[in-house]
Amino acid sequence: MMFGPWVQRPAGGQRQVFLQATLDDASRLIPHAQFYPDQGLDSFLDCLRQAISARGSRSWETVAAELFEVFESLLPVRVKGSA
Repeated sequence: MMFGPWVQRPAGGQRQVFLQATLDDASRLIPHAQFYPDQGLDSFLDCLRQAISARGSRSWETVAAELFEVFESLLPVRVKGSA
C-alpha cells in the first residue's frame, strides 16, 4: 500500500487515495494494482481477489479459506466464560 494523490470529490473538496498492489514474489509480476479511497481490509481483499483471479492457479475461495485458517490460528485463545 502506498499513499496516492489527492483527488477532487464529485460533491466538492479533496480526498487522498491509496494504491493497493499485489506483487508475485516468485515471478516479480504485479498481477493487480488499483487506487482505493481507503486503506482498509475490504480494499486489500478486493485487490488480492482480483490478483488471484488474474494470475492464480487456484480459486479465490480456496485461497480465502486457507488465509482464514492462518489468521484464526493467530487470534488469542478465548477463556471459557469470557466475552
